[in-house]
Amino acid sequence: MALERSVELPDDWIADEFRPTVNTSTYLLAFVVCQFKSLSAVDSKGRNFTVWARPELIHAAKYALEIGQKIIRFFEDYYEVAYPLEKTDMVAVPDFLAGAMENWGLIIYREATMLWDPKTGTAAGRQKVATVVSHEIAHQARHTFKQDTRLFLLIMLQWFGNLVTLTWWDDLWLNEGFASFVENIGVDHVHPEWRMDEQFLLEDVQKALGHDATSSSRPVIQSVHFPKEINELFDAISYNKGASVLRMMESFLGRDTFRLGLRNYLQEFKFKNTVHEDLWRSLTEFPMADSYQIWKTEFLGLGRRRRDLAKRYTLHALSLRLFHTLPVKESMVVEIDIDPSSWYVLNLRQAGFYRVHYADNNWEALTKQLLSDYKVIPVHSRAQIIDDLFSLANRGNVPYSVFLNMTKYLSNEEEYVTWETATRTLRTLTRLLAFDSSYGALLAYIRTLVDRVINQVDWNMMTENEDHLKNIPPSLRPAVYCTAIDAGGQLEWRFLYRQLKYAERDEEASGIRPSLACTRDIWIMKEYINSLLAQDNLETHDLQESLSLLATTPLGTLVMWEHIREMWKRAE
Repeated sequence: MALERSVELPDDWIADEFRPTVNTSTYLLAFVVCQFKSLSAVDSKGRNFTVWARPELIHAAKYALEIGQKIIRFFEDYYEVAYPLEKTDMVAVPDFLAGAMENWGLIIYREATMLWDPKTGTAAGRQKVATVVSHEIAHQARHTFKQDTRLFLLIMLQWFGNLVTLTWWDDLWLNEGFASFVENIGVDHVHPEWRMDEQFLLEDVQKALGHDATSSSRPVIQSVHFPKEINELFDAISYNKGASVLRMMESFLGRDTFRLGLRNYLQEFKFKNTVHEDLWRSLTEFPMADSYQIWKTEFLGLGRRRRDLAKRYTLHALSLRLFHTLPVKESMVVEIDIDPSSWYVLNLRQAGFYRVHYADNNWEALTKQLLSDYKVIPVHSRAQIIDDLFSLANRGNVPYSVFLNMTKYLSNEEEYVTWETATRTLRTLTRLLAFDSSYGALLAYIRTLVDRVINQVDWNMMTENEDHLKNIPPSLRPAVYCTAIDAGGQLEWRFLYRQLKYAERDEEASGIRPSLACTRDIWIMKEYINSLLAQDNLETHDLQESLSLLATTPLGTLVMWEHIREMWKRAE
């Protein structure tokens, strides 16, 4: 809380007395002892908002200061619940493995998730900061984890996690899932041009569906009996799947009803502990179906179930039975006849957390429509179609040829969310075929898809002025660095490696590390691995990131696997 008074003591000591702290969960206590510099601002309610960073980097904290205050004001209006703290401090520290932590009024960030310099930072870096701040401030209301977007994430946690706290770790998904879901609403308020609902498909829904298809998946609610089980819950299920399920719930209830339910929930349980049933009951106070019973039976143990729509085909129509439950417990049935020669799309905006596998004739009809006029199909659905179809091909439900035929339309596609989805799927395919004879043909096909898009990029920055050769635009640096390393040799690689050591900021270093993995020289890869493991002062998250990036390339995967086997033999 705010400083109340300072008292001078003997021997040049000073005692600071602060106002009583609000009720705080024990795991949200934090201390920071540093010689950092700060920037501060006071809002219209007299609350102090301060950001802290190393003296040489404090200028890069201005954006976090600006956006943090905006997000707090937005969430106060969104929840209709006042932010209860008189002051808030956000601190950027050089090494922080967690990335960020929403301590009550003292939010701690890794430098890369809070600092952004408009002169050297990328657009992606700016968005990452905003998302994280939004997430962590959201926790300040209910507590229990992109750059602009990362800031939003932490601010969001000031409500969901701190003001209202989970009773036990079984409900961690509700804590982190809520913050991950609502962070996008906060970012969208400040930067509507970023179209965060579309990006939610990329960062949460698609990632969660991919993780949920693995053998290591689990229900969103997981019983915790031992302390060692807690850390295992901080995964894509709690964050991404939790957020995706809540987005589905918002779609089911309606945005206004959903928000009013959250408001009542926060008002009733502020400074208390809760379980997920408390939230469902807050939501069912409105004229709506019994969401508690529906969501408990259908979604809290959400696993993998198959619904075969093809069985409902007739020779002339597809009959879909859509139910809407009314308060008087009546039901109505709507039958929709669809011409078998036309196409249809289910799960609009990908609001539901599930994949859709159509009959062969509908995949063909969708492909024809995309090739003739792709804009008729909404952008959310286009991204969903690409992601679903590739996943189905991976599982053997459809031939890869069906997926590749559908991607032909991408030569005309202009939207980011669909291109990013396609890039991820095609990148996975190139890794799978890296040592296959068809690899060259696949690369040639991908080039035909991207040629038109590349020609549409604004290259005006590359004028006759040669300054750009020495000062590469931040957003282009990863591509330029990787190309240089891929086409170069030892000289180029060691030059870039030295630049990594001289990098002053995490964001700058993060733009270099992926490029070091672009080398094709196996001996350089081995030298790189040995160098990383030999550095005693290398931060843990930097080591993890560097090794993971190296393992994403075909050759790097083989080199890493060989190294792991050698280390295993030594351990034996």
